[in-house]
Amino acid sequence: MSELTIPPAFIMLAGALLLPFLPKIIRSTTFILFPLASLILILSLPDGAVLTAKVMNYELTLLKMDALSRIFGIIFAFIATAGGIYAFHIKETGQQCAALLYAGGALGVTFAGDLFTLFIYWEMMAVVPLT
Repeated sequence: MSELTIPPAFIMLAGALLLPFLPKIIRSTTFILFPLASLILILSLPDGAVLTAKVMNYELTLLKMDALSRIFGIIFAFIATAGGIYAFHIKETGQQCAALLYAGGALGVTFAGDLFTLFIYWEMMAVVPLT
C-alpha cells in the first residue's frame, strides 16, 4: 500500500504505553478511545491491505486484511470498547493497561500474516494476565 498503514494492534499497544502518563481524571475516557480508534481503523482499511516490516533477513507481515480477519477484528475491538465502558469506574492503571495489551494482542493475532508475528502476539496475550 502506498499510504501510511498502521496495524490496529499498534493503536492498542500505544494506548497501553501512554495511559500511565495521563492524568487520572481523563484516563478512563481515554481508555475507551483507543479501542474505538482501532475499530474505526479496522472499518476503514480496504480488503487486501498488507503491511510488512523487514527485521534482519526476515520479512514480518504485521497486517494482512481480509474479510474474515475484518469480522474478528471488529468483534475484538467492539468487545474491548464495551469492556472499557463497563469498567469505566475502575481507576487502577495496571488493569487498564493490561486490558489494552491483551486486546492489542488479540488484534495482532487476528491480522498477523505470518507465523512469527502470530507467535509474538499470542505470547503477549499469554503473558499480560500475569501482570
